[in-house]
Amino acid sequence: MPSENVQKLKNLIREGYKIHSISLSVKNQVAKVEILLVHGRGKKIIAVENDDEFMNFSFHFKRSEDSYGNPVFLYVEDLDAYNKEVEKRSRMGEPPNKNYEIRIGGRKLIEPFLFHLIKAGPGQPLGEAIFDIKISKNNHFKDLDFRDPTIVKDFDLSEVVFAGHVYEVLYGADTARFICRGGAASLHIQKLKVEFINFNGVEALNFITESAGRKSNFHSDPKSNFKKRRFTIISPLLNLKISNTFTLGNVTFYHLEHNDDDKIIESSDSGKLNAKWDKNNVRAKTVVEATSFLKAIQIGYSKISQIVDWIRLRVDISFPYYQRNTHTNPLSFNFQKQYSRFELTTQIYCRENNTKNACIYDLNVKIGHPLVFQYDPEEYFAGIYKKFKHMLSKSQQGMSKEELRIVSSLHWLSLAINSNKSLDKLLHLWTALEFIVSESKLEKNFNKSDSEEIMRKINELNLNNEQLKIIEAKIKDLNNPPLMVKIQNELDKNEIKLESDELEVLKKMRKLRNDVIHGKAIGEIGDADIGKFISIVERLLVSIV
Repeated sequence: MPSENVQKLKNLIREGYKIHSISLSVKNQVAKVEILLVHGRGKKIIAVENDDEFMNFSFHFKRSEDSYGNPVFLYVEDLDAYNKEVEKRSRMGEPPNKNYEIRIGGRKLIEPFLFHLIKAGPGQPLGEAIFDIKISKNNHFKDLDFRDPTIVKDFDLSEVVFAGHVYEVLYGADTARFICRGGAASLHIQKLKVEFINFNGVEALNFITESAGRKSNFHSDPKSNFKKRRFTIISPLLNLKISNTFTLGNVTFYHLEHNDDDKIIESSDSGKLNAKWDKNNVRAKTVVEATSFLKAIQIGYSKISQIVDWIRLRVDISFPYYQRNTHTNPLSFNFQKQYSRFELTTQIYCRENNTKNACIYDLNVKIGHPLVFQYDPEEYFAGIYKKFKHMLSKSQQGMSKEELRIVSSLHWLSLAINSNKSLDKLLHLWTALEFIVSESKLEKNFNKSDSEEIMRKINELNLNNEQLKIIEAKIKDLNNPPLMVKIQNELDKNEIKLESDELEVLKKMRKLRNDVIHGKAIGEIGDADIGKFISIVERLLVSIV
């Protein structure tokens, strides 16, 4: 029979309580074990002295982490095997002696203490690093962005020994402990769904690394094929019914034809299990040239999407005709078609022409995982919630103009965070930022008497009324500073210091936004740049509350 204390602990765990912390102390030859258990907001403490059976039982609970980032204590049956594994990993994690530097983004940490370092290498594809800093010695601590990459450089070896990202930060009275994991953050948060058909291992590995924004680097044969070649791309559509095959802009829309590609899809797991590949759904097909499967998918899906956009335009047009040269061309109109809605799915089939190598990929990459709290969520939210509490408890009708500005910015920021499309994120973030700086107060360049004097002199030029109105409007704009000036003013006012590379990201995002608004073609919007932009907007929003 287990001791009374062991049985008490087992009963609480059976009731749903989870171990939050375990502490062991020895004083005056009295060994004391104290275990804090939590169930929702309920807390129980078991404090036991000089109970060897209970102490040994408590040693079996080891701190770990669940798949959602919550600390948990797991029961380990074989302590010898566990301790051997811990010892093995500790031997792997020997850090440099003293001559090293740690940076988070462009900011160098002052006197970091690196006590655990596992380098990436054979059998260890991703490294680990754990280090402490004194917050009081790092005046720029408040300016750190935990989204930024973490770099550890060993000057004795003249090389970077760790490159990764911050995984968790734990705080003491004047210390911050950084637990960092190797590789880009996207490797840990993006969940890809792809089925490889007749793929070799190298092509599959290249597909996965390329989708995570990494470049494959194979040192031995066989190497991936990066030569430009032709690929067939197929994607199913929902709610589109056609009586016969038709082609628009090199994209063919058809019903199941039982050609070689359709047969491959039909025999695949995706074709059997995913209802979007149902034989009754119309499919869009095109052929593209690319240097890899993933690039072919991106190019092909873009081509199909453009045609789908044009079809939506055509069926929605409600004016009677269009003019081309000297000809008037009538446009048929149908109410039912105008209010129809069809959908291009995110399922993509891609096959390298003249081979049977194919894959079926879901473009809708899953980002992150469910938000799960192991303990009382109010404890997690408590600190920063105090800043927002006074407005979040109100209805919008009862808010002041300032409060409406903040909750509006919060809304658009939330849309940006939750969107999976970079362009949507960009536009949502600029809307959020414009709400933040909309009340930015700057000294006027021209006072009222200056403006009146300018207008008096302009009136002497004998301009017509229309010209005078235009000039008067321009003069009023002289006291309306550019958006970037307003942003810098808010940054300065709230003592937010951005590094030069961060300011460059902000300028880049501004140019991209202007290009979109003015109908110019834009290049790729990088995930790292969007992440940095989100951090800047978040910091400004929290600062003005």
